[in-house]
Amino acid sequence: MLINIVSMNIIFGIIIDTFAELRDAQNTRDEDLKNVCFICGYERDVFEKQGKSFDKHVTHEHNPVNYINYLIYIKSKPEDEYDGIESYVSDQFNNKKTLWAPIECTEFIVVDKDEIDIDTKMDTLQERVDEETAAIKDNLTVVNDKIDTLANEVKKVTDPDAVE
Repeated sequence: MLINIVSMNIIFGIIIDTFAELRDAQNTRDEDLKNVCFICGYERDVFEKQGKSFDKHVTHEHNPVNYINYLIYIKSKPEDEYDGIESYVSDQFNNKKTLWAPIECTEFIVVDKDEIDIDTKMDTLQERVDEETAAIKDNLTVVNDKIDTLANEVKKVTDPDAVE
């Protein structure tokens, strides 16, 4: 009976943790839908700093439905009737590339990318410093081992009776 109770509590704990993870993931997706433009990827605060309406941008300027409709239009049109832009977008879409989409690009705001990416750059620099520090420590350990080996060999040569 004790084993059954413990086993059931373990199973219930796993179920509760799984639902908590699913709820957190859903909350993150909902937050992104409310605060990040699906097309260009800029967050709500970037628009607010520029005095622009994020909601207007998402509903009128970068409405995902318009992009989907354009892709459907291109797919339904014969390839020999494409103009230059349609041909380019079709090729990019068929090759699963996103160069045709305005990712991190919008003409409605002026964005200083250095301001947005400063935290990312700082994290990257810190990672590089940590990696270089670890590499230097490893190299110093190797050098110290070689010095110790050479010192022992010198002792052996100068004093053959010396024992390590």
